[in-house]
Amino acid sequence: MLAHELRNPVAPLRNATEILHSRPEDLTTVRWAAVMLERQVGLLTRLVDDLLEASRVTSGKITIHKAPVELNGIARRAAESVRFAAEARGQRLSTCIAEEPVYVDGDGARLLQVALNLLNNAVKYTPEGGAIVCEAAREGDEAVLRVRDTGIGIAQETLPHVFELFVQGERSLDRSEGGLGIGLALVDRLVRQHGGRVEAHSGGRNCGAEFTVRLPALRTAPEETRSGAVPGEPGVAASRILIVDDHRDAADSMADLLRVWGSDVRVCYDGESALQLAPQFLPQVALLDIGLPRIDGYELARRLKAMRPLGGCALIAVTGFGGEEESQRAREAGFVQHFVKPVDPAALLELLARLRPYPNVNESAATAAPIAAPPSTSLG
Repeated sequence: MLAHELRNPVAPLRNATEILHSRPEDLTTVRWAAVMLERQVGLLTRLVDDLLEASRVTSGKITIHKAPVELNGIARRAAESVRFAAEARGQRLSTCIAEEPVYVDGDGARLLQVALNLLNNAVKYTPEGGAIVCEAAREGDEAVLRVRDTGIGIAQETLPHVFELFVQGERSLDRSEGGLGIGLALVDRLVRQHGGRVEAHSGGRNCGAEFTVRLPALRTAPEETRSGAVPGEPGVAASRILIVDDHRDAADSMADLLRVWGSDVRVCYDGESALQLAPQFLPQVALLDIGLPRIDGYELARRLKAMRPLGGCALIAVTGFGGEEESQRAREAGFVQHFVKPVDPAALLELLARLRPYPNVNESAATAAPIAAPPSTSLG
């Protein structure tokens, strides 16, 4: 499975390269090859991200930060996040979520990741015209999240292994969707770290599937909910955030995640566009890819900091390269944090929560207090 999926993009990459060498003057062919290369590089990037996530799972390096969170709200956000993808595939996505809040002691970002993984899995394996249902409610002493679909189902011999790494089984015989089978293993690990369990049920091929997450429910609503948001809820990230990344899928998916958390987000795919948008949008936080074309992330950071209205904007570097040299360059360019791709959603949410209250970027930079970076990826 692993070797097969990693080799899959190599053939079209090699073919497109050969075609470019043989017909460099044919603009139609060049455009076709460029689209092919971009698509396959994107696939390879997702596979590498899957492998890095698998490494975190197997090494036990997935961290969670618990606080009282409301599970039903997380389920609603997750469902709305995947609704467009489901409708684009002709699927019917519905929700059955209790009005009465259900609280658990958990990591809001990680529980959102659990819900998104289950829903994305349902979208992936449900054919056009199929149905997906997301449910959330309290059942006795448990908070329950359930995702059902009318998709291609799971073979009975595969069911006991669906939460193991790199297992896809009968759900991907045509392999048209790709992937390494990381998502469900990650769901299982995250749920167990919350003291819960996840179950999979299916009647077999073409009988759909059902995944149920059960977590210990808090007996009473936390005091904080009577006056406002619960600490740890994804909404704590609410702010004006600018994302600048030339990898469109990475930028757009990060923007979607931040919007789920309640942020007002704008996306630019190059430095020039960011320099034009920033004085109008006045971001309080900016996530900048370092490897941008023409104006790289370091130079972009310097120019943004030089804009008087943006003096208090907190800059976060996102790059594929780690190490002390990169951290030093990021610090010199004015970044408060240096993340290596793929960014851990929980770590990003924690940083955004620590940055609050966000500085008023309309004021002079002198009014913005410096922010200390977390020890694990500190720039200091």
